[in-house]
Amino acid sequence: EIDFPFVFPAEGEEVLDYGIVKVADGGEQPLTITNNGKYEVGYRFAFARPKRSAIAKYITVETVDEGEYQGKPNGVLAADASAEIKVIFDSKAFPGEEEVNFKDNTDLRCYVSELLTGEEILNNPIKVSVRSVFSKYRVLPQKGISFGALTYDTQKTRTFDIVNQGEFDFSFEIKCITSLVRSRPGTSLGRSSLESNEEGEATADGGIKFGNFTVTPAAGSVPPNGEKQTITVLFEAAGQAIFSEVLGIQVTERDPAADPNGMAYELSGESCVPGILVSDFLQIFEEAAVLRKPPADPDQPIASTFIEEERVFYFGPRLVDSRAEVRVKIVNPTKVTVTVDLAMSAKGAEPTAFEVVEGRLTIPMHEHRYATVYFTPQGLLTYTAVFEASVVDGSDEQTNRLAFDVTGDGTLPRVAIREPTLRNEAGQALVNFRRLLVGKVHTAPLHIVNEGILPATVRFSRTGPWPAPQDSREWVDGPGCFSFSGRGAEVFLNSKEEKRFEVTFRPKAAGDFRGSLEMVVLKNEFERNIIELKGEGYTKDVAFESMSDGTDDTLTFGQVPVGVPKELSFAISNTSGKVFRFSFPSDPMFSFTPSVGHLHPRESKTVVASFLAGRSVSYSELLLPVSLTQIECTEEPRDWDNNMKDVEWIPDDGASLSPVDESLDASALLNQSYPAPPVSPRDGRRGRRRARKVTRIKPEPAHRPVLVGDPPEEGAEDTRAAAEDTLDLKASADADYLRYAYVVKGEGGDPEDADALPSLVFAETMMYRTRAHAFRFRNASRSRMEFGWRVCDLAGEEDDSPEAPFSVEPQAGALGPGEAVDVVVKFSPTEVDEYQRRLVCFIPHLGTRVARPP
Repeated sequence: EIDFPFVFPAEGEEVLDYGIVKVADGGEQPLTITNNGKYEVGYRFAFARPKRSAIAKYITVETVDEGEYQGKPNGVLAADASAEIKVIFDSKAFPGEEEVNFKDNTDLRCYVSELLTGEEILNNPIKVSVRSVFSKYRVLPQKGISFGALTYDTQKTRTFDIVNQGEFDFSFEIKCITSLVRSRPGTSLGRSSLESNEEGEATADGGIKFGNFTVTPAAGSVPPNGEKQTITVLFEAAGQAIFSEVLGIQVTERDPAADPNGMAYELSGESCVPGILVSDFLQIFEEAAVLRKPPADPDQPIASTFIEEERVFYFGPRLVDSRAEVRVKIVNPTKVTVTVDLAMSAKGAEPTAFEVVEGRLTIPMHEHRYATVYFTPQGLLTYTAVFEASVVDGSDEQTNRLAFDVTGDGTLPRVAIREPTLRNEAGQALVNFRRLLVGKVHTAPLHIVNEGILPATVRFSRTGPWPAPQDSREWVDGPGCFSFSGRGAEVFLNSKEEKRFEVTFRPKAAGDFRGSLEMVVLKNEFERNIIELKGEGYTKDVAFESMSDGTDDTLTFGQVPVGVPKELSFAISNTSGKVFRFSFPSDPMFSFTPSVGHLHPRESKTVVASFLAGRSVSYSELLLPVSLTQIECTEEPRDWDNNMKDVEWIPDDGASLSPVDESLDASALLNQSYPAPPVSPRDGRRGRRRARKVTRIKPEPAHRPVLVGDPPEEGAEDTRAAAEDTLDLKASADADYLRYAYVVKGEGGDPEDADALPSLVFAETMMYRTRAHAFRFRNASRSRMEFGWRVCDLAGEEDDSPEAPFSVEPQAGALGPGEAVDVVVKFSPTEVDEYQRRLVCFIPHLGTRVARPP
C-alpha cells in the first residue's frame, strides 16, 4: 500500500499554476511531498519524454531541504517524512522562444521507487500552467511625426502616445539612434544627428533636446492594460533646411530581438524661408504680353505689355478719367504660407494715378493670389510709379521682394479733318462749294482720320445755320440746300483709321448760302469741331457743265506732247426759255466740235474740245470767249449744229453737187470719194457711171436775231442792236516736245544729264548666276512720257525667249515731268557663250511735229 501525497500551492487544486509571468522574471512554485508509508522510498522528478516535451527546457526542479539532495530533482524520503520541492520556470535563455503558454501540462512526472529492489512503485504526473510575456506596447501615430514645412524661427508642437498593451507596467526611455539606423526614404536631405549631440541636452521639465527637436518627457513608466503616456515633441525651425532625427523608444522587459536599440521613431520637419516668384514674368503677367526687350520701332505704341529688360509694365495710352487694370499674379513657390505687403509709390513730382486695392495678401503654400493694379489718369500726362510686393519675414533677398515700374499715359481721342483743307478766319474747316446754277449739284468730300492712339467715336449733327450755336443743345436745322451723308451718325474709328463722307450743295435759288456741321469727339470735351459750309447759287441763261476738273468754266488739258491731240468733252446748256445761237472762237491750237449751233430752251449739247500744239507752249486759263446770240426761228424750230451731216451718193462728175454755204465752216465739209456699192450683174451694163459718197453739213435753220429795246415807230429806222452776249471759257494746257536723258555723275561727282550711255559690259558670269547693271533714266520734258524697254538682237528683233540671257526692269512705265526711274539690266546666262544684245527704249510720240499745210 502506497501513501505518497502531494501538497500544491493552491489549496484544492493539484496544479502548479505560475499564472502570467514576465520573461525577465520567470517564476517559482513550491511543492511538498510526504512519505506516509512504513518504508523509506526514493523520489525523482523528470519528464516522461524530455526530447519531445515543449516545456521540459523551461522547468527546473530542485529539492529545497538541506542535506545531501538539496538542489537536486531527486532524493530519498524516509517513512513519515516530508520534502520541500521548488519548481522553477525560466524562458529568457531561449531567444525567440521566450514567450510560452502552457495549460495543465503533464509532461513533468514524479517517480517513487522501492530502494531495495529499485522497483518503481508510483508515477505521478504534475500539472503545470504558465504564460510568459514581454512588455507589450504601441506608439501612436505609428509612422513617426512629420512637422511639415515651417517658417524659419517658428516653433510647432506635436504629440505621440506610448500605449501599454501588456499585463505589467513598464518603464521607458527615449534616446536618439539616428546614427544607428538607416534614414527613411525622403529624409536623406535632412540634417542627421551626426551633426547634433546624440546624447541630447536635458531640459528643466524632464525633457531632452535632440538637434532641433525637444522631447518631453524623455523617460517614465506606463501602467498596464491600455494606459498611455503622452510625449510632446517641439520642433524649432531654423534657416532653410530639412531636419530629421530617429528616436529609440526603449521599453523595459521588451523583446530584445525585435527592437535591440529601442523602437525606431522618426521625427522630421522642414524650415523654410518665405518668398515669392520674382523673375518668371510669364507667370506673373499671365494676362498681359511679356517681351524681352522693347520693339525695334520707337514709334510703335506699347500697351498692356511688360518689358523684361526694363522691368517696366506699360499700360500704354488710356483715356483720361477712365480706369484700366492689370492683374499681377503673386506666386508662393515655397512650402509655407507667406504674407505679402503690397504698395504703390509714385516716381517724380507728378501725383500717382496708380492704385493697388489689396494692401496685404496671405498666400498658402504652392498657391497664388492676384494683386490688381488700377490706372486712372487725371490729365494728359505720363505717369510712372513703382509696384512693390514685400514678403513679411522674408530673409532671402532673391525671393523676398518683387518690384517693377508701372507707366501709363493719359490721353484723349483725337480726330482730325483731312478734307476740306481750307480754313476760315477762325481756323475752322471750310467747305467752299463752287458757284452752281440753281438746281445743279456739287458734292465735296469730308475726310476724317483718327490721329490719336486710342479708338474714337465721332458724332455728327445735322446741317445747321451759320454761325453755329455755341451750345449743341440749341442746334437747329440750317439751309435746306446743304446735305450730309453722315447726318446724325455716330462713327467708330480705330487708331489711324480714316472715313470719308460727302457734303452736297444743291441751290434752289440764287444767292449766297452758309451753313454749318458739328462734329463732336465723344469723351473729349475739347474736341468740338464746327465745319463751315459755303456756297453760291446763280442763274444764267447759258452755262457750261460737266467740266472734267469740276470747275464751271475751265478746260484743263494738262501735260500734252507737242503734235499729240488731246480731247475733252463738256456740255453747254440753255437753262432759260429762250433760243440761243452759240459760236466757239477759232484758235490755231484749240478746236471745238460742234463749233456753231442752236440751243433751244432747256437743251444741252455735248461739245468736244481738242488741243493740238504745234510747238512748245504753256497756257494758264487762256480766255476763249464764246459768242451767244438770242434768236427766234423763222421756220419750224429744229435742233442744229455744224456737226450734223447729210450723206448722199452723186455721179462721179459732181454735176449735181449743190453749193455749200461756206460761211458756216468750210473746213467741216468732208468731200471724200469712196467706192460705190458692188454692182449686180444685171446692172453691169457697159458705160454705166460709178457714184461717189458726199458728206455735207446740214443747212442752218432760218432765224433772225432778237433785237433789244422797244420797236421803233412805224416808218422810222430800226436801230436796235441784237441781243448778244459772251460766255467766257478758259483753257489751261502745257505742251512740250518729249525729251529724255540719262543721269550720270559729272566730273565733280554731281549728277548731270547725258544723251547716251556707254555700252554695258558684263564680267564673266557663271551659268545660272546673275550680274546686274543699273542706270537712271529721266523725263527731261514738261510732258508726261510713257516708255517701254525691250532687249533686241543686233537685227532689231525682240529677244523674248525663256532662255534669253538678258532682262530689264521695269519693262514699261510712265514718267511725269522731271521724274526719273532706275533701270536694271540683268545678265543670267544658261549656256557657255558670248552674248551681245541691243537695249531699245520705245517712247510714243517722241519727236512729233505737226505737218505744215502744203
